[in-house]
Amino acid sequence: MQGRDILRKRTLKNIAMLSILSTMIVSNYNIANASGYKVIVDPGHGGKDNGSAYSGHIEDSINLQIANKVSNKLRAEGIAVEMTRDDDTYVSLLNRAIKSNNSDADLFISIHQNASENSNANGVETYYMGNSNKKLAKSIHKNVLANTEAKDRYVRKGNLQVLRDNQKPSILLECGFISNNNEGYNLSTKAYQEKVADGVVEGIKDYLYSNNSSSQDKNDNKNHHTNNDKEVLNGNKIVLNDVNVMSGRGNNFNTIGTLEKGTKVEVIDTKFDWHKIKYKDGYAYVSGVYVK
Repeated sequence: MQGRDILRKRTLKNIAMLSILSTMIVSNYNIANASGYKVIVDPGHGGKDNGSAYSGHIEDSINLQIANKVSNKLRAEGIAVEMTRDDDTYVSLLNRAIKSNNSDADLFISIHQNASENSNANGVETYYMGNSNKKLAKSIHKNVLANTEAKDRYVRKGNLQVLRDNQKPSILLECGFISNNNEGYNLSTKAYQEKVADGVVEGIKDYLYSNNSSSQDKNDNKNHHTNNDKEVLNGNKIVLNDVNVMSGRGNNFNTIGTLEKGTKVEVIDTKFDWHKIKYKDGYAYVSGVYVK
């Protein structure tokens, strides 16, 4: 009987160790696949535009505090970051979208705080525009809720200028209500801001990992390459058929030109089966299916 108990304990211990190791491997793989990307972090409002203000909680200040935490955490994961503002400066909504469109970033994340005349209103809302952005919105929303245990006010479509005029995958996050006494206080504290920032970063990583895994599976079925092989694959390539030139990675972005069959292009990088290429005085994107 005693021998059975010892064997059972050893078995349970081995299972626990395997579970821990499995979690570590998945976590490291997630981070490794997220690295090498770039995110624009947009702290809403700023300068002459304070946004909402209740009980001494000023939106533009809290937006910047959370955005800085998000940026630092992304950089720690190896993800490059560009911010639309890094101090108390006014930046118009249009200029935020223009900065995003002119950037080589992969995602645009806008940080805001909510407010209502109903002081009982609370919770997290995440806005997107266009079905292609819904996956990103859901990923970030889910992780922020998990980290903060805030009320779920759902993922919503929003005709907002920083989303409407944005050609990158983009979302706008309302982290909570500063008009609510409890939530407003929480949002002003470093500890709660860290929870929000962790949720945003985990959501970004999940989104990048999911998209990168789908793309990698397709590539693995065709061939296996080392990191050095991937670098060699970039460079000069030939257009196999007439192909549209897009403003971002995917058919949902604007068509800004066409390349004829036989045209040589310089490829900067390749993600999600789309090449980033030098085009005119800047950069653009073409499908890797038609450019080899």
